[in-house]
Amino acid sequence: MKRPTLKPSDLRAEAQRLIKAGKMPTLDQLLEAVFEVRSDPHPHTMPIADFDEDADTLLVRNRRGGSQ
Repeated sequence: MKRPTLKPSDLRAEAQRLIKAGKMPTLDQLLEAVFEVRSDPHPHTMPIADFDEDADTLLVRNRRGGSQ
């Protein structure tokens, strides 16, 4: 799926709209958010099983839909 692109003029218009509405974050707030996101090296990684299990056990368990 292709992400929609944002033209520079659209970005400027959106920034102006946010500034006028008082919703534009400060540079400090923006940098803090970037720091928080980048400080967690694997934010979406969740363990699926114990590493002691073999591949066949994992395959069967995942087909059943969970840890059974």
